[in-house]
Amino acid sequence: MRSKTVAILLALTFAACGDRPDEWEAPIVKSGSLRTFGLVDQVAVVDEGAHRVALLSARAGQELSRSSVRVGKNVTVAAPSADTKRLFVLSAGELPRRKGTDERPSLSVIEGGTLKTYPLESPHTGLAVDPLGKWCAVFAAPGAGPQTNFVENP
Repeated sequence: MRSKTVAILLALTFAACGDRPDEWEAPIVKSGSLRTFGLVDQVAVVDEGAHRVALLSARAGQELSRSSVRVGKNVTVAAPSADTKRLFVLSAGELPRRKGTDERPSLSVIEGGTLKTYPLESPHTGLAVDPLGKWCAVFAAPGAGPQTNFVENP
């Protein structure tokens, strides 16, 4: 009976020891500089390795509240709105796309810890946000991020 119990415990131990996702080993910074943004009620940190934006909020008693939202792979640019209520994150997706299931480019809008994602047809490297924060334009910025075409006409 004792050997069966030990065997079951060993089997459960080895079953629980699996590989963890690669994002836990990936560095936060891929492109050379840490991207942080001070928003109205929180600080946003772009974690390129985990394809997310970490949101940090101050709480009473000098405590820190942490949450995160998923964004697309290969973040090309991120910018806050002028009123710092929203963060716009432009992602190129998986490049090159080889399968229909590969992640497509997207624009993620983070406001108050909630996420709204807009799929895009092609990857872009530039982002301009209007002063009121209602509109944004994506475009091919010269010499920035992953370029997929020599000439781009969105």
